Amino acid sequence: GPQGPVGSTGAAGATGAIGPQGAVGNTGAAGATGAIGPQGPVGNTGATGTTGAIGPQGPVGSTGAAGATGAIGPQGPVGSTGATGTTGAIGPQGPAGAAGAAGSTGATGATGATGAVGMTWRNVWSAATAYAIRDAVDYSGSTYVCVAASTNDQPDVATAFWNLVAQKGATGTNGTNGTNGTDGATGAAGPQGPAGVAGVAVKGSGTLVAGTATISGLGASVTATSIIMLTYKTTIFPSNIGPLIVTSQGAGTFTVTAPNSSTQVFNYMVLNP
Repeated sequence: GPQGPVGSTGAAGATGAIGPQGAVGNTGAAGATGAIGPQGPVGNTGATGTTGAIGPQGPVGSTGAAGATGAIGPQGPVGSTGATGTTGAIGPQGPAGAAGAAGSTGATGATGATGAVGMTWRNVWSAATAYAIRDAVDYSGSTYVCVAASTNDQPDVATAFWNLVAQKGATGTNGTNGTNGTDGATGAAGPQGPAGVAGVAVKGSGTLVAGTATISGLGASVTATSIIMLTYKTTIFPSNIGPLIVTSQGAGTFTVTAPNSSTQVFNYMVLNP
């Protein structure tokens, strides 16, 4: 007959045993995104990926601070010799170099023939001096040579004892001045000449008192090697006058003596070789 009406639900029965899992059903529609969960622990580093293409060069950055100076590198190899330059102009002559060491003494040469006997220069004639043959003196500007031993024989009148060698000449008249010529062009500078002869360092006069005089205060003009030339200032000599002699010299001073006791004025001239 026809199905009867549904009866009332009975009391729930005891849960039965779990049956086998059924087949996987179709994936349902995606549910709404859930809230973000807490970050999980860092995973292991993955394998390095392939290098990407080089990107475009970025703008130049600002200059960084200068780094510390690096150590000096090893010296590079010597470069090849450059071509020889043109010869420069000759420079001016330099100063004379220091004198070289003295060379060894050469062998002694053969003795030359004996020359004629010369005169012995005795300076200004003195009546108190004994003269021998061939002694030569100055008297009043003329030069005489002794031909016979003589003492107190005046040369200009005692012709038996003295021969005139050189007569003092008369002073000539001054010539007229010539007209000045035009200046010539300046010539090229010549080479340096040899060292000149000794020049006059100082000259003056002094007075003998009791046969001696000391000249001082001449500074560097007088040294132990200076050449000192002496002459009497007067042309009329007393009977006791003698030759002027330098007895000592050096350090700006020198001493002159003469065998006489009178006061006499003399001239001096100092040369430094």
